[in-house]
Amino acid sequence: MKRNIIWIITITVICLGLAGCGGSGTEGNEATEETTVTEEPVATEEATTTQTPQYTDFSYVKEISSQTGYGMDVNAVLLTPEGETIMRTQGELGEAAGWEVKLADEVSDIYVEPFGNGGFYAILMIKTDGTVSEVNASALINDKTVEVIDKLGGYEDVSSIESFQDVDAYGINAVMENGDKFPLDPYLK
Repeated sequence: MKRNIIWIITITVICLGLAGCGGSGTEGNEATEETTVTEEPVATEEATTTQTPQYTDFSYVKEISSQTGYGMDVNAVLLTPEGETIMRTQGELGEAAGWEVKLADEVSDIYVEPFGNGGFYAILMIKTDGTVSEVNASALINDKTVEVIDKLGGYEDVSSIESFQDVDAYGINAVMENGDKFPLDPYLK
């Protein structure tokens, strides 16, 4: 008798547990999968601006973490195979300047490097003519505008950009074709 009562209680608990989980077998799982597959995501402006952007059409991508680009409102800087540079924005900058902003044409390489005390990043582009262009970080942060400064430092045969860390700050050098290095810090805004 005791054994029958325990058996009945066990079966009741199992049945109640299965009923609470939506039934037994694969029928409940299939219904859940169908519902998940057929649901359409609700598109909102806010959801669009916070989703991870797709980069399939770009040959080179430099992402900027929201924790490191204080107040810059920039997600990424992208370079197309045709040499066009695009900046993807968010927040107030995105609302003011647009979510994708074309920065320059005829770009051979892009760099996103920490600058100063590391509070913001310098967005730099080496053009095909060997000059350097900069996105004015101060304008991004303070004015929520996009301003590109061309021929930074007047250098004309830059092959790459080099970031370095000093005792209390980050610095950036332009590396010339012949290997010489010149600081870009005095020209960065």
